[in-house]
Amino acid sequence: MKSAGNQVLLTQDYTTDSSGNILSMSYTPTENFEGTYTGELFVSYDPCGNLSLLTNATGSPALSASYNSATGIRNAIWNPDEIEIPIFIGGKGGNLTIKDP
Repeated sequence: MKSAGNQVLLTQDYTTDSSGNILSMSYTPTENFEGTYTGELFVSYDPCGNLSLLTNATGSPALSASYNSATGIRNAIWNPDEIEIPIFIGGKGGNLTIKDP
């Protein structure tokens, strides 16, 4: 994630399984970023494939979200450290594909 002045504000490095599902990420903000969390995060999904829980290295929750089971629209989120995850807009997005050039 970069600022309008093209300064790096946040680096996220993802670990995926062989299908491209995100399993964890290293979350590293710079001093100019407004969030408070730094470290490894582990991803859990609900049965519909929505991001439902992020835990830290000790297994403590860092972010949780719930979704309407009929529509898939997020109806609640708990995110005390203001963790930013651009690829999880609306919850779904747990698959990462990188194409060869």
